[in-house]
Amino acid sequence: MSQKPCSTQILHASEAALRQVDFKSGQTYQGEGFFSLQHFPRILSEIWSGSVEEVTKESPEQAGIDWQVVTWLDDTAAGHTDYRLRVKIRTALHLECQRCLEGFLQKIDISAQFVLLESHQEVEDFPIDNFDEDALLQSDAFDLMELIEDEVLLALPLVPKHPQGECALLKSSTGALVEVDDKSKIAPIESEKGHKNPFLGLKKLKLDS
Repeated sequence: MSQKPCSTQILHASEAALRQVDFKSGQTYQGEGFFSLQHFPRILSEIWSGSVEEVTKESPEQAGIDWQVVTWLDDTAAGHTDYRLRVKIRTALHLECQRCLEGFLQKIDISAQFVLLESHQEVEDFPIDNFDEDALLQSDAFDLMELIEDEVLLALPLVPKHPQGECALLKSSTGALVEVDDKSKIAPIESEKGHKNPFLGLKKLKLDS
């Protein structure tokens, strides 16, 4: 495949401009910018509930998404012209650890490539074992904001957790607090009266065996 030269339009870094991009115009696009998380309601619903105001106040550069978009035309050996898009996304989101229920920072760095096809059937027939790119439906009003949000959501961990060794506390099935060391062994914490939960001790023996 060889890239076909054509005029390139610079995408204006605004939500309105990215909501309706004409990918059927015959020209290519490129652009980059930054959007605050307020532009992505589905992402806001996934992050740690106490993080938006806190992160915006303390680290404004972490409370949003950096993005880059470039498109080009490829002349194929079969005589067709494929329209391709690459998007790069970088962000850092505060998620809720499912072990300790506290917030932690999850860095996300995405580079994804797509081929834009003309019909729904072509998109459905696109090979699922093509790991280099995915297929999207070409449109004269393509929503790049939605694509950026989709890619970030797909990159989120299914079960958010602190990195190994960074989760300090965990609640056991009995509700008692336990410490988690670097080897993920569970050690019971003494209560205010100085007594240990015997069931936590049995759990530790089971993990040690």
